[in-house]
Amino acid sequence: MPGFEPVKKKRSIWKWLIGILVLFVLLIGGCSFWLFKTVSAPVDATNEFMAAVKDDDWPRAMELVDKSPVCFGENAEADLRGFFKGESIESYSFISSFVVTDNGATTAEVTGDVTFSSSGQLGVGVNMRQTNDEWLVCGIGIL
Repeated sequence: MPGFEPVKKKRSIWKWLIGILVLFVLLIGGCSFWLFKTVSAPVDATNEFMAAVKDDDWPRAMELVDKSPVCFGENAEADLRGFFKGESIESYSFISSFVVTDNGATTAEVTGDVTFSSSGQLGVGVNMRQTNDEWLVCGIGIL
């Protein structure tokens, strides 16, 4: 038909804005999940180690310790038993960690409180080292 022109559809800017907003929310959610998992994994491993020590399950505790020369080496169990000096753990709470990757090595410092039977509550720092996607205890000390 002469004079007939098809109606051009206007692209709605709202569709683009909603698409960008959805993409932004997914990106923020994914980053938040990754950050939570990165920070919580060494805390979870520390709590597992402390549970084994509290239960006096040294074979299990030693499975969670890095015995490489960088950490404890061959004396890992003796060093750890010396740190705990035969004291029993009444309770513990580890909730924060600081994760660092440097020259391909990922480490974390996990801090919290441990209540010992005779010493009372003390601040404790546990150094963790990631080896093959597993967090292992690499050092421990009183803060």
